[in-house]
Amino acid sequence: GDERRYEPLGTPAAMTQPLFPFQERGHGWLRLLGDLGIGAILADDMGLGKTVQAIAMLTSVREQFGAEAFGPTLVVCPMSVTRQWAREIERFAPSLRVHLHHGGERLSGEELAEVARASDVVITSYDIATRDIDTLARVTWDRLLLDEAQDTSPKQWEIVQTLVGEFVAGAGARGSKKRTLFVVGDDKQSIFS
Repeated sequence: GDERRYEPLGTPAAMTQPLFPFQERGHGWLRLLGDLGIGAILADDMGLGKTVQAIAMLTSVREQFGAEAFGPTLVVCPMSVTRQWAREIERFAPSLRVHLHHGGERLSGEELAEVARASDVVITSYDIATRDIDTLARVTWDRLLLDEAQDTSPKQWEIVQTLVGEFVAGAGARGSKKRTLFVVGDDKQSIFS
């Protein structure tokens, strides 16, 4: 069996700002679970750097295994924070290749699939994921990251369940470890009810 144990992980070399000790603990926990192919829920109070911990995880796996060892990560978040996600990645890990899938001029079909395959992170909103689920399902995602999952509407939650279902089914068909990470801001509402 796999004998890995939890340990905090320091700031990846490609990150421009150091992690705080509590973020190093979160980074280590996310990496341990991700490396084992286990999904995770990262729940903490607002303002404690959950996004930064997720960025550290994405950066460190690419540092350890190489940029081409993994497919893209799909980040689905509220529309109000899509551009914030892109800015945070640019600020903390500018080496990550990011595509913002948003707006009326967004890509579709094979054009989106090609851009996604050339990216480390594709960011979209729950609303766009709802509209573009067929297009997004064409991409082989390495990781699915659902931000502020506790705030999804019932219709959006149906889409989340569909995305997770297709993601897990696709991973099983390819015999690979795929991870889903739910990032939630607080415990005001169960995402599993």
